[in-house]
Amino acid sequence: FHPGDRVEITDGPLLGLEAVFLGPLSAAARVQVLLQFLGQAQQVEVSVDSLAPLRAGPAIPPACRPPRRTRG
Repeated sequence: FHPGDRVEITDGPLLGLEAVFLGPLSAAARVQVLLQFLGQAQQVEVSVDSLAPLRAGPAIPPACRPPRRTRG
């Protein structure tokens, strides 16, 4: 997988969710993915064995930061 690739989680409690591959974390076969959950982008760590490339389908919107607010 390469950063930005769309993937599907194929195992565990997040089974069937679509995500965007962010990159490897360590030599322990864990990777970080970005997924839309409850209307927010969440970074999640999963096993690389529980990912599969996602075929054609709707794109996951990019994560965006909420607007900054001041205390004044």
